[in-house]
Amino acid sequence: MDDLEADLTSWQSFYLAGRMQKPILVLRDDPRIRLANITNRTHALRLVSLLFDQPSVKEDTWLATMVGLSFRGDFRGRMSGLEDAKKIEKVVWGQREDLRAIYRLPAEDMKEQVQWDTVNRTVKLDQDPKARAAHFLKLPLSFQNSVLHRMKILFAEIPRDNPSTVAAKVVSQPNFHDSLHKALVDCTYWKTIAQSIKGIFTAGLSNSFVYAGRKVRKGRTKK
Repeated sequence: MDDLEADLTSWQSFYLAGRMQKPILVLRDDPRIRLANITNRTHALRLVSLLFDQPSVKEDTWLATMVGLSFRGDFRGRMSGLEDAKKIEKVVWGQREDLRAIYRLPAEDMKEQVQWDTVNRTVKLDQDPKARAAHFLKLPLSFQNSVLHRMKILFAEIPRDNPSTVAAKVVSQPNFHDSLHKALVDCTYWKTIAQSIKGIFTAGLSNSFVYAGRKVRKGRTKK
């Protein structure tokens, strides 16, 4: 439980945290995990807000980006046939109300930066550098550091006593969006490989090939 709580709040790997940003079936309720996942989903909403540089997006696009965060670095998605190409869309279409319920309160807490209109199915985003800087500074510190590393900026260069001004300059840099995406991909990529290797040893090599074969056939039939 401690590892899960840490992953949800600090995004150590984003593997489990990313999966739990979607509607899930809770088999065992734990107050610590429930609270940690609220933090996790709030982080996700802030990250999605940063991934868009336009002032308004369609709700479907917004939710699909939210659902797809943890799949960006999943190597299985890059291998033809291993994943259903419409997997993310199906989650959005089939669980729209669940997703709205999950993210309604976090969105209301930042309504000055995120205005979610469920009637017209649009999301308006404040693109002012100060608003975007506020999102960035409230992401997990390790993730901030990963983004800054890709931008060739040392984390120590952002003063902790008054970081907003510097962060506003950071989010305005031309390579910020690309660095944000790369940090997200790298956060997930190696963990999905490790989990897949672990699955091979746990299930056995022959069972793993059978499972992969089923995934390929399933992916082909749903194209």
